[in-house]
Amino acid sequence: MKHNTLLRFFLFTVLTAITIFSAIKISLSQPSEWLPAQKFTSGFVDKNPSFGNPELMFFNTYSWEFMVFERGGFLLNNRICVMKIGLNGSIDTVTYLTDSNSLNYHPSVSYDIQYSPGGQISIALALWETYRNGKYDIYGSYYNPGNGWSSPFPVDTGAYNKSMPRSAYLNNSIFAVVYEKNSDIIYRHFNPVTQTVSYDTNLTAGDTSVCKNPFIGHHPFGGLKYSVSYEMKKTDNKNAVYFRSTADIPVWTNQDTLAFQGNNVNSGFIYANFGNYLTGIFNSDRAGNYRVYATSVNSSGGANFQDRVITDEGSDNSNFHAVIFPIITENLPHNSSGINSINFQAAAHVKKSNDSVRVKFHTSNFSYPSDSTTAGNSTANVSIAMNRGIKFGNLDARVWVIYNKDSSSYSMLYGRYINIIISGIVKTELPVPQNFILHQNYPNPFNPVTKIRFGIPDNSFVKIAVYDALGKSIETLVNENLSAGSYEVQFDGSKFAAGVYYCRLTSEGFSDVKKLILLK
Repeated sequence: MKHNTLLRFFLFTVLTAITIFSAIKISLSQPSEWLPAQKFTSGFVDKNPSFGNPELMFFNTYSWEFMVFERGGFLLNNRICVMKIGLNGSIDTVTYLTDSNSLNYHPSVSYDIQYSPGGQISIALALWETYRNGKYDIYGSYYNPGNGWSSPFPVDTGAYNKSMPRSAYLNNSIFAVVYEKNSDIIYRHFNPVTQTVSYDTNLTAGDTSVCKNPFIGHHPFGGLKYSVSYEMKKTDNKNAVYFRSTADIPVWTNQDTLAFQGNNVNSGFIYANFGNYLTGIFNSDRAGNYRVYATSVNSSGGANFQDRVITDEGSDNSNFHAVIFPIITENLPHNSSGINSINFQAAAHVKKSNDSVRVKFHTSNFSYPSDSTTAGNSTANVSIAMNRGIKFGNLDARVWVIYNKDSSSYSMLYGRYINIIISGIVKTELPVPQNFILHQNYPNPFNPVTKIRFGIPDNSFVKIAVYDALGKSIETLVNENLSAGSYEVQFDGSKFAAGVYYCRLTSEGFSDVKKLILLK
């Protein structure tokens, strides 16, 4: 039954990808800017935000996502909270998953959308560490749309301290869970609905070194292929980063090296957009100050160095997050080793200098100037989280970065977003028109995205541009030869002020204009 389910999912994924790519000419529009910060919480000590693991396919975006975080306060123990994040920020009040009777740290969350209609989350698992009965244990809560979040339940309350739990959805309500336990890395299959364990192994049982800070990543097109990365103390008391992979439990690859030289901090995985690779991210002081490095990881084992590095001179960098969104169809650049370079459209990391801690925001592989936000003085402990993408329009997504910003008494959560826009010209199933036609956009008024339909009777060179009220061209949507047929294209107005705009189609002596009304 499991293999049939995987086969159906694989066929669904491939057929959907083929359908989308055959109907849409994929390219990125000019990159949007990171929008100004919004305050998400205040009046508490809120920190350590976390979103679920991202999925590879660009059409697997969400209508909203869960964010978990720690909340403390004066004379209060830390509580674990969850909040829904939508297109315009928080879309509900904070839900408390724990009480304040115990210490709770390091929350994480993962969720499933593989078979969820409209990008709705069908099941989610939140995990955290709780100090009870003289030791740290792993607890969790699960979500389903009918009942919301469950009461907390134990995931591992056995002997020894446990810490840093993370998870990824497998199938049939089962999650892959990793965490530290007595200086080892534990991997188990856990069903939060029945609160049962179906598989459990110690990935570092044969090593006496201290291991910590595990992450789990799901390989693209990989079915149940997962990799787990973790830090291991070396003989010089510095940390290396290693990983192990599996394609068929209980078979695991041998331990392989992700990072060794210098002291290294594991930062988990982002997705490579080539083959069946993940990209392991780590921070290393091998060149002096801490820099962000990346290594490609194959699901069958083996790692290849990639030379994508964030190099802010005279500062320490950490907590790198990025999205590979969407899949880029043109050939990717290669680095000096002949390996495909990482290709992303949005990224953020923490930069520490002598007088401050800043969150830096990037677009399109550093092709455009970065932006930054001060998050505290040089002693501030700042963490960031990046979501997969809130869907709007056909294929576009809004990517949020959430970070904590310290003041004298509080730590508040702030967020900034960027719109990842696909310039997709969709050829629809409508019949070929007898004459050129430009339809009124829909919706109109709109905020921030609208669709523009048009038709051409013969193979023609078509230009569609948007103009402001003064007649200045602000964006070109179509500028190429198209075959006869009916088409649809999107216009995203997120980077423009509210007001009246005009859309003009010109082709083969034909010209028509429609009035667009953008609301904010």
